[in-house]
Amino acid sequence: MRSFLLLLIIVMSPSLAHALTADELLLVVNKSEPRGMELAQFYAKQRNVPENRIVEIDVPPWNDVDFYLYENRIARPIRNFLRKNELHKTVKCIVTFYGVPLRVQSHGAANAMEQNELKQIAERLAIVEKTLTDSMTSADALAKRLAADDVPKELPPDPALRAATLLTIAARAAERIPTLPEKEAALGEVMDLAETLLADVGTLQRLRIPAAPASTRPAAKAGSLVLEHDLLTSKEQFELAVEDRMEQQSRVTARQLAARFGLATEINVLRWQQQNLTPGDTLAAVDNELTLLMMPGYPRASWAANLLQHARPRLLNGPPIFMVSRIDGPSIEQCKAMIDTSIAIEAKGLVGPVIVDSGLSKSAPNPGYIQFDANLDAYAAFVKDKTKLQLVYDALPALMPKDTTKDAALYVGWYSLRNYAPPSTFTPGAVGYHVASLELITLHDEKETGWVHGMLKDGVTGTLGAVAEPYLHSFPPPTEFFPLLMTGRLTLAEVYWKTCPLASWMQALVGDPLYTPYKSNPALTVGDLPVDLQKALAP
Repeated sequence: MRSFLLLLIIVMSPSLAHALTADELLLVVNKSEPRGMELAQFYAKQRNVPENRIVEIDVPPWNDVDFYLYENRIARPIRNFLRKNELHKTVKCIVTFYGVPLRVQSHGAANAMEQNELKQIAERLAIVEKTLTDSMTSADALAKRLAADDVPKELPPDPALRAATLLTIAARAAERIPTLPEKEAALGEVMDLAETLLADVGTLQRLRIPAAPASTRPAAKAGSLVLEHDLLTSKEQFELAVEDRMEQQSRVTARQLAARFGLATEINVLRWQQQNLTPGDTLAAVDNELTLLMMPGYPRASWAANLLQHARPRLLNGPPIFMVSRIDGPSIEQCKAMIDTSIAIEAKGLVGPVIVDSGLSKSAPNPGYIQFDANLDAYAAFVKDKTKLQLVYDALPALMPKDTTKDAALYVGWYSLRNYAPPSTFTPGAVGYHVASLELITLHDEKETGWVHGMLKDGVTGTLGAVAEPYLHSFPPPTEFFPLLMTGRLTLAEVYWKTCPLASWMQALVGDPLYTPYKSNPALTVGDLPVDLQKALAP
């Protein structure tokens, strides 16, 4: 059983060993926009998505949804669908369709109820953290008394990992005690502290902390977690309550149950709830928020690190983190064309020039602009040195002129704010993005002038954009996004989520998540990639 109860073990490891498949998709449509269901059914048929993979939400089909409507009418039904159908371990990518809102509005100031709850959480957190400090001191003393030479000078800063390290050392030392009464007494001390700090018997076993002999264990009390049936029931209730993070009664239930699973778990839950309730700049793309759909807690104010990014450590034994992609556009007909084109181009291969429009920092010098221009320049140099693709490169401060070339296959440039002015026509299957704010505030308004709407209307098959004003470091670096795409080894969704730095933030990917434009004619080999980027493709 998946558990949030103790350790989200972090290791350096590639996040996926194979290309995303149709069996790993969940399709999300809005009941308020029937054309979205029509489109999802069309996509499921074209891509052979298994049955029972379409979940309906019910919100107004507007661009914006408020914070609580997102939690209650988007996040909750998707979580419930995944759990009810036991898909949370199978699904790796959520696909939103025409009619699903683009943007979650900011939480704003905490209301009176939330302010009172935050006060209660802070008061309880202070008490539990003091208790944890005292218990950690006891664990440290016990480990040193039983095996002083085995205790490392530097211990993990995380309380749960620190406790696990100390108690594992103490337990192994206790097992080596030759006389039975002393051995049982020492193991009893270890288990008493372990249940206070950690309380999750399954986790203790994984950490190789043995259960103390029955003669040294306290008698089971009513509701004690010593009882296995109680333990499993409480775990299930706890996980569901923790996930339902914006429902007050669920938060109360989560706090009550967390206290039964040890100090480390209770502290985690209290901190998660603080993060979820603390007001701030919580404006985000719906799609970018959905990647953390089943995370019990993360900073809702501002952004969170994208743990699917290839250079990030990833979580083991933790909740799933989802890729998210959107099949949406100016019209249903164009959305269907996007799907058909993706499948057709995969079969014959994407062909056409690569456009790189750099140079903005020359007219507006600042460190961030200079750094991003340098990334664009490095990407252009990489294309020239490592591929046979035609490169169209402009390093002048002004936007690359219209009609510079035609039938472009790949495009990246900046910064024409909400003023779509493409330097080229686009070949069917083209992929590209323009780095600027507010380029994805709407997709269905015929008068829209943003780049995402414009590129999709002109036949671009995969793109991305921001629903508000992000920061430069929130965009996928061109030196990573496009080279990974050119290998033909990863789908569009994998390329985006392996290179997008942030989650719970403002960018969203638009395109068929399974689209692999260079599948049949790779423009690069894995060996052409920088060593660090090769890790994104490693099994």
